[in-house]
Amino acid sequence: MIGQDSGKLGDWYEEGYVILQLLRLLSDEVESIMWEGRHNDGKGIDCWLHEHGTRVAVQCKTKNRGSWTLGELGKVKNSNFSILTYAKFQLDRDPTFRYRFVHDAQCPDFDELIAGANAIDEHEHWWSSVHEEKVTEVMAMWKLSPDKLADRSTAHALLRRMDMQKVGDTTGHIKSIAGLLAGKKNADGLIQCLTDLARKSLTEELRAPDVQAAVTKAGLLLQLRMLPMINDRLAKLAQAFLDRVIDVRKMDPVPRSETETALAALRESTASETVLVHGPVGSGKSEVIATIVEQLQAEHIPVLSLTADQDHDEIGLGANPVAALVRCAAGGTAVFVVDQLDQILTARRSQRQLRRCRAWLQDARDVGLNILVGCRTVDAQKETQLSNLLAGPSGKPEVEIQVGDFAEPTVTQILATKGVAVDDLEPSVRALARRPLFLRLMIETLAQGGQLEGLRSGMTIVDQWWKTISGSLPHCDADRASRALDAVLARMETDGTLSAPEDGIDDVQALDELVRAGVLVQEPRCNATYLRPFHQMIADTRIAQQWRDLDNPTDLLKSLGDRAQQTWHHARRLRLAVPLILERQKGAETL
Repeated sequence: MIGQDSGKLGDWYEEGYVILQLLRLLSDEVESIMWEGRHNDGKGIDCWLHEHGTRVAVQCKTKNRGSWTLGELGKVKNSNFSILTYAKFQLDRDPTFRYRFVHDAQCPDFDELIAGANAIDEHEHWWSSVHEEKVTEVMAMWKLSPDKLADRSTAHALLRRMDMQKVGDTTGHIKSIAGLLAGKKNADGLIQCLTDLARKSLTEELRAPDVQAAVTKAGLLLQLRMLPMINDRLAKLAQAFLDRVIDVRKMDPVPRSETETALAALRESTASETVLVHGPVGSGKSEVIATIVEQLQAEHIPVLSLTADQDHDEIGLGANPVAALVRCAAGGTAVFVVDQLDQILTARRSQRQLRRCRAWLQDARDVGLNILVGCRTVDAQKETQLSNLLAGPSGKPEVEIQVGDFAEPTVTQILATKGVAVDDLEPSVRALARRPLFLRLMIETLAQGGQLEGLRSGMTIVDQWWKTISGSLPHCDADRASRALDAVLARMETDGTLSAPEDGIDDVQALDELVRAGVLVQEPRCNATYLRPFHQMIADTRIAQQWRDLDNPTDLLKSLGDRAQQTWHHARRLRLAVPLILERQKGAETL
């Protein structure tokens, strides 16, 4: 198997990278690969790739701990050459060559130099913006003088022909891709076939027909040319994920420091890392995660973006969507995103979803993918099942990021753009406005002619917002709108799900009005349209109010259901309902 008994043919990391490229060769992602070139082709590099019409010299290096420093990259080991001087040697041979350093640790300084050179075309402008100490260190290794304009231009050109690729433990990636191509039962056979081919073909240039011939001789049948389909599906899933946020945003996105913290953790990890983004209800967790997904796409990092309640048919990537993501990563960085993970713990009929999510997360860890999870803080802290799902090798998520409320200056600025002066608001309202969800509801309430006086809690904000919105619908009165919304919520409660099928609700016109007003969101699922409130807080508030209006405790117990079937949804709603029930009782006693 990979890396076993390879002797001087190279360590497991180098061999694993070669086998990954043979898998890419099968799908026509690269044109050829040669492991261990002859003569000058073999100096200081491990393999040659021919991709997109260009020859790429590849050096693979693994590191037990820490990051690669410029000093380590320039350290002379034999023949008076180092990693960086060998890179220049190969690039000097032909102006069309490129060089790639494949590693499993960070190379922050050299990454910075390469990124800077590629961002600025003119070498003079590049020099004025570069970190002079770092580039001078590299130029000294290349025997170039920073005082000479021509040498600066040479250094700039060399850096523009280099790239870095972080590849973690190749074994998991290879197994996942092989399983996708050959099926789980034949995955080991395909890996062994490619390993044997690589070892006996040293210094030979292998092309797709060579690999296909070896696979055919081994009696293996493969599902090839899947990558375009997978890429297309990942893009559609990411867009659907973003649409869930964009459709209900109603405010310009606000930059959050939590976004950059999470991105840094996902970019810089050297092994599978679980990043948990959590916060109280309405704090903007999904907004932060959506921004992260957008940035990952902009950086061309493969990302699979899901909500926890999606099933395999809706995802459209077969029985193992994680394997499809690994296929696109081709050994590089990729991120598996699951938002609203707490929701499947609070829905009564979600054990199948829970098992599915557990399998996804375990698969992602096994193959070294980074994982980004979003859920509510209260659930992350108190729900044992959720803690077990999120636990990484250390027994807990490696990175926890809490999304908090807006700073007061941010609230002041947002309200000013809407023509609202913060000083005109009551102190309690100003405090509540720091919560992103409540701020959005306040802005919508004012836009529809509603008032904010007397608001003391998130629940009173939701209630005032709903009275204002339901009373301003053009083709539906407030009572009819309430009945339609409550019908959706009742169906969700009956089914124990997070959304309800549209065709199960009679008043289609009222539903359309609620969708246009942004109260409900439509979600196409498996040839049907489902409806959900734009935020779970809307459902929690409405149901808590219904519990308040029940005639006696027996009816409340009936609504809560059997204790063994109660969930965190019930607990949250009961916390909202109890003060209302006590207030109602106090009012009755006063009368």
